[in-house]
This record gives sequence, structure tokens and C-alpha cells, in this order.
Amino acid sequence: MKKILISLFISGMSLSIIVQQNQGNYDESKVPMNTLPDPMVFNEDSKVVTKKDCNKRRNEIYKMFSEDVYGIIPRWHGKSDVTPVSRKENIFNGMNTREEVMLHIKNGNKQMNYQHRKG
Repeated sequence: MKKILISLFISGMSLSIIVQQNQGNYDESKVPMNTLPDPMVFNEDSKVVTKKDCNKRRNEIYKMFSEDVYGIIPRWHGKSDVTPVSRKENIFNGMNTREEVMLHIKNGNKQMNYQHRKG
């Protein structure tokens, strides 16, 4: 079940990447100036001195990276359900099994159904 959900997620992500193709910036003069923060100075401008401080600063950097680069992922309050559609064994001379499932995703009053074939 987890493998099916993961493969559905990956295929959905690849579809969204294909759909969201935007034009890149090929002019260096349009790139804004960016300076990285000093890794040996805390966000509140105090210096990192001890090993304990270093671990604390590391956590600060991880938090900045996760928020600024990846963004914050909202909590999922919806429901999902997987319904098997079909299963065919011994395809490709017994080397594989083909499964089709229907993924039902509902969040509030929005609902999406997605059929996925694996194998």
C-alpha cells in the first residue's frame, strides 16, 4: 500500500513539474545580490564559541534552509483511500505483475480521483 502511494505521489509530482515549466533567467544582470549568513554567528548576532553552540547553530541553519528553500508543507487534514481496479500476473513472460488502483483523495469539499497503473 505504501509503495502504491509513494509511486502515485512521485508520478503526480513529475506531472506537476511538466505542467509548471517556466522560462529561466538567462541574463546575469537580473539576478539579485545574495549574501549567505555567517555560519559562526547566531541569528541574534552572538558568536558561536563552544561545541554546544555549534550544534545549536546547526539546527538554526537547518531550520532556515527548510523554510527558505523547501517551504513549509501544510498539514494534511483530508482523507485518502486506495481501491484496487485490476491485477494481472505473469505479464512479460512471468517477470512482472500489473496492478491498477484508483486513489481517492478528499479534503474538505474538494475531491480528486486518480487511476494509477503499476507494472
